[in-house]
Amino acid sequence: VNAAFTLNKKEDEEGYDIKCNGNTVDSEAFQTFYALFIGTTAIDYETQKVSGKADLTITLKHHDGAAPTVLSFFKISDSRYQYSVGGTPMGQISSTAYDKLVREIEKLIK
Repeated sequence: VNAAFTLNKKEDEEGYDIKCNGNTVDSEAFQTFYALFIGTTAIDYETQKVSGKADLTITLKHHDGAAPTVLSFFKISDSRYQYSVGGTPMGQISSTAYDKLVREIEKLIK
């Protein structure tokens, strides 16, 4: 599934218009996902060589024109996912944390 989220500051109000593939997204649901996303922390900084396609890729495009930040998640065991930033392995998160991220993303793209 490919989902593209856009956030645009509302012209005359507080907050943002949030869309996923052109469809309006509930701002509270997006805030729940975002808080979970930025709060997800590594449980181990050991890394392994991984190959193949990532289970999940999140690309953050920046309004200032900087190169996109690409985060990739690879399953390395039943209880762990390894993540990389820009292709550089960074560490591992629990499969529980990964599953929570996926569930929140799925809520947004329904």
